[in-house]
Amino acid sequence: MANPTTHLTDLSLHDLAIQLLDRASGRVELAEVYAYDTTSTPVDFEANRLKSLETKDTRGIALRVVKDGRVGLATTTRLRAGSDLDQVVADAVALSVFGAEAKFDLPGHIVPTPVTIYDQATSDLTVETMVGLGQEMIDHVRAYDADILCEAGVRRAIESVVLVNSRGGEGAYRKSSYALVIGGQLIRDTDFLSIWEYDTQCGVTIDAKALAEAAVRKFEMAKPIAQVRTARMPVIFTPRGVASVLLSRFGVSLSGKSVLQGSSALSEKRGETVFDARLSLADDATISGVSGAAPFDDEGTTTRRLELIRHGVVDAFYYDRQTAGLAGTETTGHGYRGAETLPSPSREPSRWVRVCAMRARQWIGHDAHGRGTGFGRTVWDRWPVEPRRLHRCPAHVAGAVGRVLHSPNPSEVRPRQPAGATSAMIRRTSVHLACLHDRHAPAVWRSSLLAGASSSF
Repeated sequence: MANPTTHLTDLSLHDLAIQLLDRASGRVELAEVYAYDTTSTPVDFEANRLKSLETKDTRGIALRVVKDGRVGLATTTRLRAGSDLDQVVADAVALSVFGAEAKFDLPGHIVPTPVTIYDQATSDLTVETMVGLGQEMIDHVRAYDADILCEAGVRRAIESVVLVNSRGGEGAYRKSSYALVIGGQLIRDTDFLSIWEYDTQCGVTIDAKALAEAAVRKFEMAKPIAQVRTARMPVIFTPRGVASVLLSRFGVSLSGKSVLQGSSALSEKRGETVFDARLSLADDATISGVSGAAPFDDEGTTTRRLELIRHGVVDAFYYDRQTAGLAGTETTGHGYRGAETLPSPSREPSRWVRVCAMRARQWIGHDAHGRGTGFGRTVWDRWPVEPRRLHRCPAHVAGAVGRVLHSPNPSEVRPRQPAGATSAMIRRTSVHLACLHDRHAPAVWRSSLLAGASSSF
């Protein structure tokens, strides 16, 4: 063990994790060290011009212990002397008195899934290039309409993770992340139109010009203001609508913690047909190049593809180790954590999901993006959200409707193919979908959705 006055700043992340584990192992039944080192460079534009650029370096370490059968957690980013590690151990042990009863074990061997999540080109990207990309996207949008007030962002991040535990499990990986966002506001009289396009990947393969052009197309389609009446009407949820309105609710209700607490309406529905037979949903952390992919979760469980809904049947829920132990089942490799939190069953924000067979050929549109959130059972009941766009008419986009409320119920999703459909704009297929990559998602057509016209906002 190093002298308490030893400086830690020059230690590798792996050596730092091992030093902390050595200090903790003799005092507790189980110990797990999660160490991370992140370098991020955000370049932000606001009001058509560069607003800020900076590089942020963050190094931290988290210790989870089981002491007398209870869980304790302590974290720190203060990593200068060996005494800082001793303090982390003391804090974790002290807090275990108030922790939950441990219902998990740790893996004695971490087997990583072979997945490519690091691109050296992302690390080599210069700030000058990033600034140029942001300005290029803004110039492209304003060339279409100079009245649009644009915002843009170019983000690069490199993350290193080391995970070790007292059972002998040990794993590490390095991940790169690259993101572009372009959007803007167009104000005309009392109408406020806000449009956004974004994409994120591990590599620098995002086409900035194509992203800006997609934003331009949205502005062009949304400029006409369509009228809507209070009534049930057919609506198409295009990719962003599927990701933000429907799939986020699926994520909560398919969580093992929600099921265990009884707050999910799907708690007693496993093995039952709840949705249309053409709907299949899977969580897949093994797709190379996607920022939500990982070789193992934050507890050392090998990642894999998990079928959640198969042809309309609720097939599985996702768990971390503690929740799985409480539920009397096995972890599914979904134990993810924040820098200062215990692992919990969750999907990475950009986790790719696969949705199969949503057919909606005749009804077309560009964005039925709903805002608002719900948790637990409420996500399956009625909740008020304001859709940014609803589209109607079988042949063309009629325009944008802004002051509208709708109360969808995702458990009643029953996609149907309109009669006489001829357009190939949206086709039946199996495609990859990410919550932050929603342009890859299929559209979902609903034959009836209650929409209420409003002039109160």
